[in-house]
Amino acid sequence: MRAEFDRYGSPAVRLMEELAELSVALAKVERFGLDDANPLVPAAIPNRRRAEGEISDVVRAIDAYLRWAKSVPVGSHVLTDYAGDGISKREEGR
Repeated sequence: MRAEFDRYGSPAVRLMEELAELSVALAKVERFGLDDANPLVPAAIPNRRRAEGEISDVVRAIDAYLRWAKSVPVGSHVLTDYAGDGISKREEGR
């Protein structure tokens, strides 16, 4: 997860995306092996490194989600239409 994308989507959506990317990386490990890489890409990253990177991204996304979730008032209804800053449009009064 690159820092420049941190402001796009809610923390929940970013976490879901990172989990999906990890799922793909782990599927490639299972299908082709840990140390295999795409033979059609000259500087391809081996599956082991790609999976490790995705795991790190998921850990960062979980941390961001937990920090965000602590800021949401108990009992509030959080919408998924975010302005990009993790605040729902309803909570902003829009």
